[in-house]
Amino acid sequence: MIEDGFSIQPSIIVLKTIGALFNLILFFSRKYLRSTSCSLHFRALLANDLFVVYIAILRQWLRDQFEIDLTTKYDWYCKISIYLTFTLYVRSLYCVVLACFDRLCTRSANAQFRKIATVLVSCFLMPSMIIIVYTVYFDVPV
Repeated sequence: MIEDGFSIQPSIIVLKTIGALFNLILFFSRKYLRSTSCSLHFRALLANDLFVVYIAILRQWLRDQFEIDLTTKYDWYCKISIYLTFTLYVRSLYCVVLACFDRLCTRSANAQFRKIATVLVSCFLMPSMIIIVYTVYFDVPV
């Protein structure tokens, strides 16, 4: 088990970091991708994935390989890390859902739905989704 964690988790950390950085460069270097509402959801997903890598996967690798585990020492740290890990994974899912909804509205034949797919609405939906996720999942038992 430790050998698997030693070989797999560092490669996940490195590859996800490189992939996320290349995607962020792509999304910020193209003017068209900076101005679309759907790309806003994907940029939030990329930032969230970096949080997942450095909060959840790195902590798990340090625990598995080097036996560095602050959750056994501090009860508050255990609760916060479980809560953050769970909500970060859920936020990734909802970022994809919002991107799909945005594309649905963009390609809709109904003009009312096309009015929803704007950067202004996306800038409202992303923080709203984050607040809702952290509020709804606050009662997750830890």
